[in-house]
Amino acid sequence: MDPDSRYDVIVIGTGPGGTTAALEAAYAGKRVAAIERKEHLGGFTIHKGTIANTLLRQAILNHVAAVSNRSSRERSKAFDFAALLAQIERVTALESQATSWKLGRNGVTLIYGQATFVDPHTIIVTSDFDTQYLTAPCFVIATGSRPARLPDVPYDGRTILDSDEVVSLPEAPESMVVVGGGVIGFEYANMFGLLGVPTTLIDRHDTLLPFVDREIMEMLLESLQELQVQLRLGHHVHTITSHGAGTRCVHLVNGESIAGQVVLVCIGRQGNTGSLKLTQAGVEVTEDGFIKHDGLFQTSMPHIYAVGDVVGHPALASTSMWQARCAIRRILGQEIPHPNPLIPYALYTIPEVGMVGAIEETLQRDGRSYQVGRARFYDTKMGQILENNHGLLKLIFDPDSERILGVHAVGSAAAEVIHIGQIVMALGGTLTDLAEAVFNYPTLAECYRQAALNGLRKLARMGKGSRRT
Repeated sequence: MDPDSRYDVIVIGTGPGGTTAALEAAYAGKRVAAIERKEHLGGFTIHKGTIANTLLRQAILNHVAAVSNRSSRERSKAFDFAALLAQIERVTALESQATSWKLGRNGVTLIYGQATFVDPHTIIVTSDFDTQYLTAPCFVIATGSRPARLPDVPYDGRTILDSDEVVSLPEAPESMVVVGGGVIGFEYANMFGLLGVPTTLIDRHDTLLPFVDREIMEMLLESLQELQVQLRLGHHVHTITSHGAGTRCVHLVNGESIAGQVVLVCIGRQGNTGSLKLTQAGVEVTEDGFIKHDGLFQTSMPHIYAVGDVVGHPALASTSMWQARCAIRRILGQEIPHPNPLIPYALYTIPEVGMVGAIEETLQRDGRSYQVGRARFYDTKMGQILENNHGLLKLIFDPDSERILGVHAVGSAAAEVIHIGQIVMALGGTLTDLAEAVFNYPTLAECYRQAALNGLRKLARMGKGSRRT
């Protein structure tokens, strides 16, 4: 085989995980090829996922603030989806260019085309222009995921669509039915409800987002009620049909039908592995197409690693990049310094949510003793300036050691605020550490000191520690 077709590491996919893996290997002096089957680099996160979703959310917030004196219907009709789509295209084009530049600057060979395994050490890359055979002693698969779809449903990308298609809507619908109340479905139901679109959210479970602290979740559900989003929990969808111009019906197993102009289906995701022919490489996958691994991203073939959405939960851009660093360190024979990092999560709902560590319900189930310190955003001067009436910070802590077990925030900038708690937890910090800390004034970060003081006062009433004000 041509020596130019031999690499030290071949990375398949150029989303956050794939790009990080390629760059980390290149930094170590390895000869690296990165394979991308689509025209633009960046993966799902940039083009259809978190970045596009965040742009939509911010555009809706800006729009609603500008037309707050109008009716709900007028708000939704006036929203400019064409401008949003143009903005998404600008941002994704810039990110694609930046990714290409970073890869090229660090000596990574970028190859466009569909990668397919021929054997455990060889892939064939097929494009409209040519076909190449490439070999390497090590591979990293980072091909991402796609929306799972209900069978026998007439998806058309306009009136019955999946979560990858929602940012391409030409205009706000007259009404919307969201099928699936996971993170993606919940976020979109929240956004379109705020925009003024009559929205119904259907989920087969009786409880939404069970990994979210229940106190925080109750606040989110109250927000949905204020937006007049209808919840239909504990219901299974039988099928979805079209009924004349402008009407789509979601038929439930109990015989009920719910109509809407647009039906958005958000029932989970599947791994993008079907076209890779992983059986020819000896790599095992789940029924949903996610690649199995040993917990540190080594697949059933020791020289092949998988990172990012293609391995399933938690399917975050942040964890994808960490997973990529782990995979390359294992390929290089290096130690992984933090094999079990604290992972912060965010819900880009309105209000926003940030969380890290344990929730009360898990600690109760495990029979573990804990206490909670709370602070309202509005009790800080910055919260008052922002008129943040719904913001809350919770510190869940061990009453004996004062160690922080979990941090949960809801309100403006909650996804940013949570990182203070993440670092304090990672360093083994305590309530006293936070109570003695100096924070900029005025900031929402001051909530940490107030919540810590609230917790310390509870301990004082229990006869533990000293009372503070």
